[in-house]
Amino acid sequence: MHMRRSLLGDAIDAHGFPYLHEVKGHSSCVNALAFSKGSGQWMASGGDDLGILIRDLFDYDDDRHNGPETSSYRTRARLLGHYSNVFSLSWSVGNKYLFSGANDCLFFAYDLNYGDTPIRQVQPQIERHRPTISFGLHESSIREVSAHPTNPDLALSCSDGGDLYLLDMRLPGQVAQYGYFPVQVESAQWNPNPSDGNRFVVASSIEPGSCVALSLYHPVLFETDKAEPIAEMSSIALHPHTNPIFARAKSLAADEMLGYRNSCTIKRGSFGFETQTGHLYYVAGSDDFRGYGWKIPPIDTLREQRQSLSFDAWKGNEEIGFMNAWFDSLTDDTLFQPMHLSTPTFTLEGSRSIVNSTLCHPTLPMIATAGIERIVRYHYATPMSMAHLQPNWASVRPQTRHRLRTVNVAAVLRAMGRPRRTATVEMDDTNPPPPPTRASRPTRESLRPTEAELADEEVIALFDELLRDEDFRSILPAHLDGIEDTESEEFLSTSDEDVSDREVDATAGARAPPDDVEADYD
Repeated sequence: MHMRRSLLGDAIDAHGFPYLHEVKGHSSCVNALAFSKGSGQWMASGGDDLGILIRDLFDYDDDRHNGPETSSYRTRARLLGHYSNVFSLSWSVGNKYLFSGANDCLFFAYDLNYGDTPIRQVQPQIERHRPTISFGLHESSIREVSAHPTNPDLALSCSDGGDLYLLDMRLPGQVAQYGYFPVQVESAQWNPNPSDGNRFVVASSIEPGSCVALSLYHPVLFETDKAEPIAEMSSIALHPHTNPIFARAKSLAADEMLGYRNSCTIKRGSFGFETQTGHLYYVAGSDDFRGYGWKIPPIDTLREQRQSLSFDAWKGNEEIGFMNAWFDSLTDDTLFQPMHLSTPTFTLEGSRSIVNSTLCHPTLPMIATAGIERIVRYHYATPMSMAHLQPNWASVRPQTRHRLRTVNVAAVLRAMGRPRRTATVEMDDTNPPPPPTRASRPTRESLRPTEAELADEEVIALFDELLRDEDFRSILPAHLDGIEDTESEEFLSTSDEDVSDREVDATAGARAPPDDVEADYD
């Protein structure tokens, strides 16, 4: 067991997650991912197309991947009911319920009772379910739902309006406790470790707008019982121009579009692989169309490497400069600089637009990613299909799309004019298109993009334009934005080829943190 853990950890550190499988079926952005508890047999995904799909990750068949919007993983169920964008999903312990929250202000509980089932269990058609329990007291969009780690009937639900509910499925009105924040509550999660089943964390602004700086910054790691951070993660060692302290006076050059960034959308990160490898990893999506993974050092190392100074000493130290961020203490005038993990262990490649969600599988060396596209991507540390074993896999695998300096104006205009969905659209999954025969040849009609492909093109173009607007933002106050970033200017003089040589070529992930570690991923 120890040797297997060591070999897998070495493989992740050396090569990341180079094997990729794309899963279609949604028709718009995918906002929420959730692996089932235990073995992680079931993957739930939901997004802007209002439907929730459940796939069986233990039932894979290449021959099943025939139609343009189908999946090699068997689709177990489609869940209906929401009439606006699905933002969050969470499985209860034992997989009795799947909880969902959406932009329609509704919390749903689907009573599925999906325990681990035999592989390739005969299933003639896709199940369709509507919510067993519906909770509608939220007055604003629900941002996150979180299932209790040991009690299958308890869940947290938080919203843009500042509402935080503890819900109990056994109660007639579901409300067990209620809390109110005068600002948006972006996240509420139970500690996933059963040994600490009564503690949860809430992410909100102290005052309106006060979370902007952190959302523009890097992932920051905290101990669960301390207010001071112990680590921050970035790709600055590879891409020095990604330091978010400095705003840009002009649009980014092509080589500046590489590197970890978090300014345009909300990202959901994940811990994982400590059980499989003996080392904890953290993964997060980025505005440069990649996922990034960092290997987290032992907690004692993080504590030892953290620096601290009094405010007066920091203010009088000219050698500190403006290139690094220091965090203010909540209790005294001490400033802290956490250990900086500035070189990612791996990247997750293959996306065509922003990656918002990165989720590590609880038992397999697999990471799921999703975001602006309609596609869910599974990244593997080891081969998982016959295609991965082909000698030319490295040359035929999907490549990360390079961000363009120009914008597809026609697609942006189409996206802005596209009507919004108001009800769940049921797709006929029981009658997939027949597989193509060897004698068949592509026609002009068959080469025409599908409605889902056109929608993808439109939303990708729209977010390309949003990224252009974000290029000029900084976490510093306006009066400090004029400071020149000399290191970044020197970096701009390098060629595209030099930058590509320095890129990380890997891929991997992470899962639930240990009892004494959590991360802020907004």
